[in-house]
Amino acid sequence: EKPVEMQKSLQNIFVPVKKSKESFEVKKVGLDVPLC
Repeated sequence: EKPVEMQKSLQNIFVPVKKSKESFEVKKVGLDVPLC
């Protein structure tokens, strides 16, 4: 069960990073392609 707990804690760390990275990529795309 310990590896599962570690995996959960790692997911808790990486999920916000992944979301912020996705939002950053979306902003980057929005800058590259004007939304008109």
